[in-house]
Amino acid sequence: MSAAAPDEILVVMAETARRANPEDAEELTRLRVVMFEGMRNLTGRRGYIANTCTDVGFRRRGYGRATITQLVEWMRAADVPVVDLHATPDGEPLYRSLGFTDPRAPALSLRL
Repeated sequence: MSAAAPDEILVVMAETARRANPEDAEELTRLRVVMFEGMRNLTGRRGYIANTCTDVGFRRRGYGRATITQLVEWMRAADVPVVDLHATPDGEPLYRSLGFTDPRAPALSLRL
């Protein structure tokens, strides 16, 4: 697939791509609503920190803070504009002190 010019839209479905045409206009307009939140992050890049914990005997020594700080700095250097995580009640104060805030929209899950 060749790169599209900035003013062109590619329609991608099941590993095939083609240039958007007038028949796609209605669907693309509908998708604009779905994509609105994602448009703030035009790179499509999003970091996620998962499954971090510090052994009880080593807590309150700065290991968790140092680890998360380095991960965030690595993501910042890689131009990742947003970093998400799910905090336990024990870890939440640490993450908030590092600048993590509540998401703008609620996180939802569907268990199948």
